[in-house]
Amino acid sequence: MSHKNVVRVSDVGILVDGRGIREFTEDELDQDGNNQYVIMFMKEIRKIFPTIKFAGDVFNPRDGVTYAKNNLRPNKIHIYTDTDEWCWGWIAYEDYKVDSAGDCMYCVYSRKIENNKYDYSRIQHHIVMTSKLDIAVRNAKRYLSPFNFKEIVDYSKSGVVQGLEEHERAIRNTLFEAKKPFQEGPSIGGLPQLFTELFHLVDSEYKFLSEKFTNQLSTLRSAYEHYVEHDKNPVSFYCVRIHERRGHQLFDVIPTKDLTASSWGNVSRLDGDPTTCTEETLPTDIMGKLSVLSIAEIGEYIHDVGYRESEGIFYVTQ
Repeated sequence: MSHKNVVRVSDVGILVDGRGIREFTEDELDQDGNNQYVIMFMKEIRKIFPTIKFAGDVFNPRDGVTYAKNNLRPNKIHIYTDTDEWCWGWIAYEDYKVDSAGDCMYCVYSRKIENNKYDYSRIQHHIVMTSKLDIAVRNAKRYLSPFNFKEIVDYSKSGVVQGLEEHERAIRNTLFEAKKPFQEGPSIGGLPQLFTELFHLVDSEYKFLSEKFTNQLSTLRSAYEHYVEHDKNPVSFYCVRIHERRGHQLFDVIPTKDLTASSWGNVSRLDGDPTTCTEETLPTDIMGKLSVLSIAEIGEYIHDVGYRESEGIFYVTQ
């Protein structure tokens, strides 16, 4: 499922020029037209998930959306709780069929749905539709849920992977630049300096003719050892999700592996069982790295420390 269809809870309430997504309740909708069906759907879902919240699109009055009370247009009603990083999915009473004919149905959109009647690239691939409210409620109960640990890693790993790959490119470039003098350096007697120095090494007490060459060789060795060490010992991360429950701050620590592997559909990035810690039980090395990342910018990668994905998700090196 495309990440663009997944709404972060932190984006709810951010309005730009009167447009965006905000929280609302059933009582804020007019009961005219299709809204009466939407309201019934919302009320039934709230019976299943008492702590959920609803959010929907807000339009600027200048957009000409005059039929929506409080400028709300409930064509997609996102479902979430305050402790979630992403919304679970959304519901609607709309016509989301490809060959739309204006026949509205109860719709549930979820990352867990694979509707193979439609191509994977279409939004309908992740929607189930029905004209019956009781079936729609069962669909919501079946498909709408918070992100589990595997999904948290799958949906948040792209930033740390990018930071890691940029670091790997940097050390490769350092090694490449350090090798240049040995591949493209000036020649003496028709031979590269490297051969002249190596001939002298054989005939002497390992004292090189050129101090510059000695320094270049030292630089090359350092860059090479760094590269080999990184290649032999790939970086592993803990994905740490910080959230609150009943007034207490909790840390979900998720060991990960193979984050840079290309395929991620059904491949688990978890490397062991996740654990939930308090401030008292969180390992000190993880706490220390979280302290550094907490003052970093969102999207910033710090080598040997980790990566800050969002306000509540961090990757720290193991």
